[in-house]
This record gives sequence, structure tokens and C-alpha cells, in this order.
Amino acid sequence: MINLKPVFLLLLLSFELGVHICRAQSGGGIDYIENKGQWPQQVRFAAGIASGNMLLTQDGFTYFYTSDKDMERLSERREEGLPIDTELVNGHWYKVNFLGRNVNAASIGLEQKSRYINHFYGNDTTRWKGHIGVYGKVKTAGIYSGIDLELYSVHASMKYDFIVHAGSQAAQIALQYEGVTPVLQNDGSMRITTSVNEVIEQKPFAYQMANGQQQEVACNYKIVNNVVSFEFPNGYDLQRDLIIDPQLVFVTYSGAGPFSAGYFSFCSTYDEAGNFYAGGIPLRAIWFDPPLWPTTPGAFQQTYTSIYEPMVCINKYNAAGSNLIFSTYYGGAGPNDIPHAMVTNAQGELIVAGSTGSFNLPVTPGCFDNAKSGGTDMF
Repeated sequence: MINLKPVFLLLLLSFELGVHICRAQSGGGIDYIENKGQWPQQVRFAAGIASGNMLLTQDGFTYFYTSDKDMERLSERREEGLPIDTELVNGHWYKVNFLGRNVNAASIGLEQKSRYINHFYGNDTTRWKGHIGVYGKVKTAGIYSGIDLELYSVHASMKYDFIVHAGSQAAQIALQYEGVTPVLQNDGSMRITTSVNEVIEQKPFAYQMANGQQQEVACNYKIVNNVVSFEFPNGYDLQRDLIIDPQLVFVTYSGAGPFSAGYFSFCSTYDEAGNFYAGGIPLRAIWFDPPLWPTTPGAFQQTYTSIYEPMVCINKYNAAGSNLIFSTYYGGAGPNDIPHAMVTNAQGELIVAGSTGSFNLPVTPGCFDNAKSGGTDMF
């Protein structure tokens, strides 16, 4: 048995993604989760988006999607008590590389939220991370010379802005799409088709402010060899901020976030203060490991456990049920890590018991048994 305590060991280029986050995870809005060492070094922040995940890396954005149809099928099999580990899942991942970027530009989280995340994966203690920050905004200052990048959300949609400061050139911005082919449409929008969904980047709306009023500025996408930039046929006033606001809309997807294809609740409990704890396993989790992905961006088909590492998820809510206090992810490299029972003691500690198929489940020094005995073990 593992004892888990509640507290564990100006030119503006704006893009909006019509995505929705799991309410159980974030309570609305997009959660940008910092990398404290639980992921590979090149990952800076990650966020759950519709049908998958988004990474902010040192190179740009990485989007990872799996088929909602396949995930719904797996969810049905899980509900029927059938195995899903070797079931095939279709997916697609692609990158948006910031060509010519400043590789030394640092990304920092802003608008930190009160909730936090604990992540305990495997028996390598260097990957055990607690109190991982959750933010409403991420800023990368100087992604290009005189240009900052900001990620945030409006309602349940993700947005990112390029802020080009006075004296800097918007022409520096060059977005190389890898694993998909952006296609310019007759109406000025841009269509991105993957093997499992479709995204429309609407024609960018650009304007400048003068005496408190918006003045529209003509702006178009320009695509050359899969590299997207912006052009201004009538120019603009370089002494004033220019705001470019295209909107990204997911045309073909269903569901409401990274856990939408199935979150299976197994147990729950309360503590003396009335806080509520829910234990389960998300079918589609944000806690993926990029090295498990196919090496080449594009479409893929793999077994469920080869692209996702199912983990126990424990959520703690306040007594009113209106605020998520923390989420703890716990598991190893194996199938069927499942929480079966939870109880709190007088000290406010949460004790979780469950079953595991992992050979490298995180355990504390001096535990009764730190080796898997074969088949399914208990923790």
C-alpha cells in the first residue's frame, strides 16, 4: 500500500483554436502545464486540447491527435470489461516550426492557477514531480528579435499571439508545417487536413487602433513550400501596434477534451473537511511520453498502450465541488494501473489501494515489496 498525502513529494498576431478542456481537469479554460522534468527537456509546456494534446517546445508547437471514433470504441470495450491494450488506434501528429526563432528564448507561465498537478511515473525518482504549476498564460519573450509569443485562452478556446514591438519586423515570423499541408482557400482561409480531423484557419482580420477606434488593415496568409507567413498588400503604420486575429476552428471532431473518450471512475471518498477525492483512469490522458510517438510526423496506427501510458488519476475537489485543488497521476510502464479503494485518516492523508500490471510502479523506500511478482499485483 502506498501512502499518498494531499501535498506531494507592439504588433499582435493572434490565433484562436476552437478547443475545449475537460471540465474535471480544469473547470473551464485552457490549462498550460509546466515541464518540471516529467517530460523530455525539449517540452516547455503542454495543454490538453480537443481529441489530443498540444506541446510548446523549443522548436514551436506540436499537435498530437487520436481518432475520436477509435477512442469511443475503446471506451465501449472498457465499459464491457474487454481488454483494450492491443487495440489499434489511428492518430496524427504534426509540428509547426518557428523558422529563424531565437533558440535561447525562455518560456514562463503567467496567471498561475490555484490548482496544481503531481506526477509520479515509474521507479525513476527523477521523474517524480509534485506541485507542477498550472497557468492561464505562457509567454516566450524574444521568440524573434523584438517579438514575443503569448499563449492563453478565451472561454474554452486556445489562442496564441505574436506581439511585434515597435521597430521590429513581422516578416521574421515563418511557420513551417510538418506532417500536414496547409492549403489556401478562395475565401482567404487556410485548411489543414489530418487523417483524423480538420482545422480551418480563418482569413486573418487585422486592425490598428487610432483614437480608440479600430482601423482595418488588409492581411493575407502567404504559403510557400509549407511555410506560412503574413502579407499586408496595402502596408500598415509601423509606428502603431498591428493586431492580426485569425481564428482556428476544428471542423471535424467530437468530445470535450483529452479525457472525453472515457474517464472511468473506480472509487471516491471524503475527508473530515468535506473535500472530495475521485479516483479513476482517463482513457486519453495528457500524460503522454513523446518518445513513444512515431518518429515521422503524419498519420499513424498503433496499439493503444504504445501511444498512451494509462495512469491512475486522483482528483481532489473542495467541499462545494466547485474547485479542483489538485490532480495526481500515478503509474508505470504497464497496463491496468487501477485505483480500487481510497480512505483518508485523521491526519488528512489519503491512502489509495489498487492493482497494477506495471513492473516499475513508483514505490517509497522501505516498502513491503518493491518488485512485481508476475501477472497483476496490488499496491
